[in-house]
Amino acid sequence: MARGDFRHQRLLDVRELQLQLKAVALKESQDHHRDRRQELEELRTVKQTHLRTGALTVLTAGKPLMARDLQVLAWHTQRLNMDLMQQINVVQTSREEVEQLRQVAEISAREKRTLEKLKERHQELARRERELEERKMADEVAARRHLQAEFQEVT
Repeated sequence: MARGDFRHQRLLDVRELQLQLKAVALKESQDHHRDRRQELEELRTVKQTHLRTGALTVLTAGKPLMARDLQVLAWHTQRLNMDLMQQINVVQTSREEVEQLRQVAEISAREKRTLEKLKERHQELARRERELEERKMADEVAARRHLQAEFQEVT
């Protein structure tokens, strides 16, 4: 490894790639969660419409109300409630997944920032070492010139 190279550069590159992948996974999960929430809202709208419009009038179509019609209405309402509960569980699960992926992405971003700070410190240290070497060389050249000048004066 050449002097001044950041030995953790490969790790930093891997972390950057991982962060990008985690960001994509988080975005996909957020989109999935948004879609599930939208489906939940649609189910709620269907249920409200079902209850508001008096599904009985739709079922009976103006005919006399029968016990079977009440059973069908109860079944529809029960089915809608079950669908709603299932969708609420799906939304909760997707919300938890989004939160978990967000936390993983935050950890990855922190690791990347730490490596970037380490790289900056390394670069600063390497710059200082180069400056020190340059000063040493300049001092040596000046000392040699001074010795040459004294030697020429003596001879």
